[in-house]
Amino acid sequence: MPHRLTVTIPGNIQPLERGARFADPLDQALKVAALGEIGDEGTQMGVVDGRLGIIAADIEVTVSDLDSGLALIRKVLKAAGAPAATTITQREPIVVVHPL
Repeated sequence: MPHRLTVTIPGNIQPLERGARFADPLDQALKVAALGEIGDEGTQMGVVDGRLGIIAADIEVTVSDLDSGLALIRKVLKAAGAPAATTITQREPIVVVHPL
């Protein structure tokens, strides 16, 4: 059964940076390991210093094996310099938050 996850990376991460720095390497690593793939990507907006701005980036991931998938996601994100406050939230079959 596939596991749907959402990676949330806090900070002012522009869409091009999100792809080049995080999503593209993660997608490649998941496919090489035959563990899954990246789905949608998104930007979270919020108030920063009294103005509307980017507060986080989201990357949707589907993995076939949760434990192996989480280990690979953590490895790739840490290598890319993702902040320690990055989270991985499991969407299906249950909701569990996994810290980076």
